[in-house]
Amino acid sequence: MARFSVQIHTISGAADELVRTGPAVLRALGLREGERYRLRFGTRRVTTRLRGEGSLGGDRIALPAPLARHLLLPAPLTAAVGPAGDGVLEIGPLVGLLTPRRLLAAMGDRGLQPPYSHYVDSALEAGAVPVLFAGGDFDSQARRVRGYVPAGRDPNQRRLLAMESPLPRVVFHAFNSLERPEAEEFESVAPRLGCLVVDGWQRIPKPVGYDILCQHRWLARHVPDTDRLTPQTLRAALSRYDDLYLKPDAGARGEGVYRLTRARRGWVLTTEGTRGPLKFQLPDRAAVLATVRKRLARGTPYLIQEGLPLATFLGNRFDLRALAQKDGRGRWMLAGLAARVAPPGSPITSPLRGALVARPADVLRLAFPGRWQEVLQDVHRVVLVAAETIDRALGPRFEIGVDIAVLQDGTIKIIEVNGAPRKTSLEMLRDPLITERVYRLPIHYTIGLALRGDG
Repeated sequence: MARFSVQIHTISGAADELVRTGPAVLRALGLREGERYRLRFGTRRVTTRLRGEGSLGGDRIALPAPLARHLLLPAPLTAAVGPAGDGVLEIGPLVGLLTPRRLLAAMGDRGLQPPYSHYVDSALEAGAVPVLFAGGDFDSQARRVRGYVPAGRDPNQRRLLAMESPLPRVVFHAFNSLERPEAEEFESVAPRLGCLVVDGWQRIPKPVGYDILCQHRWLARHVPDTDRLTPQTLRAALSRYDDLYLKPDAGARGEGVYRLTRARRGWVLTTEGTRGPLKFQLPDRAAVLATVRKRLARGTPYLIQEGLPLATFLGNRFDLRALAQKDGRGRWMLAGLAARVAPPGSPITSPLRGALVARPADVLRLAFPGRWQEVLQDVHRVVLVAAETIDRALGPRFEIGVDIAVLQDGTIKIIEVNGAPRKTSLEMLRDPLITERVYRLPIHYTIGLALRGDG
């Protein structure tokens, strides 16, 4: 549907409640003068008629003050306007950015900071009206929020202005796990208020993710042998493989990961300690079972996964961290991809544990000269099919992280999928195009939901 960027003003003392607009706006949007339309801003609506006035020019709309007050519309305002179907004319749309209170206070003093500055820029460039608010700053009866809207045309000098706005129909929420409780009050009531929350922190238990991927006929061949760790599965894996990994279900940054490798006599158990790698020589399976039982954190579910013969870059093992996100139309795309090269002698590829982050093309070109582009295309396909498969089973979601192993023969394997992906590796690439895309796509997806009426 067509959308048109306009300047919205209010009229005081109007004898009627007609919305005035330039004739060019009516023609561009396919609207008819005198017909009744429901004007929508967030979750608020008002029924009105349109009247063309040549004196307003080609990009201005004037609302009678009572209508603007009912819509809680800040004016003057620059926003997109367009038909949303069923006689609805959408202003913006208004999109919410659920923001931790401490960050709101800081940005009120110092101005917008990343990533919220990226979110706001992305919303404004699409003609949306972003409102930032904290989890408790809403009135469920009046369906409004006490928040802040950005003011100023220069992105480097934008400030936040306090205002009351209607409750947005769609709210983007990217809190991390430590700040989630602050948002739970709002999330719990949002559905009955007609508000959809696009939640950026929906963790996927590792066993659940593996089970879903393995049910997909084509993806199953790209999933390494993985199972929940029990004494029985450990014994079976020791008989079947020479290289194994033990991973905590909720682990991150390589913490709590153990590697078991078969030696000439027994096994070697390796893990990362505070001062470097720790190794334990274990003479037999009984010693392995006893040591694993003792070393692994009590009450923490673990997985056991076959070790993979990873391809190397300058002699060091590497994997790929991929981020898949939905665009404004809800289609999955690869937003970012980074290669993570483990330190010498280490199996851990987390950059927070000393791994090198590099452009995947540079790493694959050296590892697979002559066919690196083919390998990269395979990676793209596996990532997108994995994201679509997880989304169908556990969605709707707007982003999914996928860790990819590229084996020495170029085979692609999925190490794991992540519903709350960290972007550390991608940020360390310092690629402005990736950074822009990673923070733009979630907002465009949020806007798309509001425009399609999904919220």
